[in-house]
Amino acid sequence: MQLILRRQAEATFSVIQTHFILRSTLKTALQCLRQQKNMGSINNSSVPGNRAFISSPYLIFTLLFLLYMFDYIDRLVIVSLFPFLKAEWGITDTQCGLLVSAVYWSILIFTLPVSILIDRWSRVKSIGLMAVLWSLATLSCAFTKNFGQLFAARTAIGLGEAGYAPGGTAMISALFPKEKRAKFLGLWNASI
Repeated sequence: MQLILRRQAEATFSVIQTHFILRSTLKTALQCLRQQKNMGSINNSSVPGNRAFISSPYLIFTLLFLLYMFDYIDRLVIVSLFPFLKAEWGITDTQCGLLVSAVYWSILIFTLPVSILIDRWSRVKSIGLMAVLWSLATLSCAFTKNFGQLFAARTAIGLGEAGYAPGGTAMISALFPKEKRAKFLGLWNASI
């Protein structure tokens, strides 16, 4: 069991590294977008490096897409460990269901307050903070010793993921014009 949990921890650590890379790339791309707004129209061919600015919304979309995919992977990775948890800890099917639903109940409870915080603070910082929080909570699952600790860690995953869907939706809506918005929101939701 410890070997399995260690492997899950290693896999989760690589997910955390990916989150940090995605977060820093997202931050850089958003800085490029801010510079673009300060320089004027993106169709101005006299702006040096204009091609990088044109692709920025698509780069940000790709990063948000990947982050949303990792969001759902983190939610459901526990299911693959149920046979081992049943054998090692003797947990029941009901407890397995509670471990999955802990994330969703936490999301249900915290989505509204976290969404308000996102609107009043920074979307980029909020999404980065949530990604770090849910990644660390997923990593902490590997070090739990009993059902109660694992349930608490799963609840923390839900807290970290609570505002990502509203924050990501708001960011994509701000990035793309009205005519493209529905297409990109649909594609973004396809990542789950």
